[in-house]
Amino acid sequence: MKKLSFKKGFTLIELLVVIAIIGVLASVILASINTARTKGTDAAIKSQLANARVQAELTYDANGCYGATCSASAPAILAPGACSVGIALANSIFNTSVDSKFSAQISGAIANDIGGYNACSAAVGGTTWAASVGLRTNPTIQAWCVDSSGTSKLETIAANSQAALNGTVTAAGLCL
Repeated sequence: MKKLSFKKGFTLIELLVVIAIIGVLASVILASINTARTKGTDAAIKSQLANARVQAELTYDANGCYGATCSASAPAILAPGACSVGIALANSIFNTSVDSKFSAQISGAIANDIGGYNACSAAVGGTTWAASVGLRTNPTIQAWCVDSSGTSKLETIAANSQAALNGTVTAAGLCL
């Protein structure tokens, strides 16, 4: 009787080919995941700004304006500026004591923006408001702007800077 001898296992070349194939597949998947993550963050910004608009309308229904008091002399943000400035301003809807839920939505959108660039504006007397937040997909030229008139739109900015983003909202509290 003859003994049959079979070699068991894989050759080094076979193992290297399999490892190379797995490496290529992993790199393709990782690139896709990063793109999906960025788009997901942009969707979160848009959603939070849309939810902020709904909350602002509830404040308007309760107070008759987008602020704590409604009068032509009531203080509000006159010029577009970073939302962190607006959140601290008395009587503005961006002030947490006026509407904490609205401020939370705006803060959530800001937490997801790129480079900390965002802009908010509100008209005197709380008649209008606008908020614009830089997006991550193409951070050097895009921001999402939402205002009290119902506008939600993609804004193109000249540079990734606070000054450029301030130009996406008007002093009258509207998106451009």
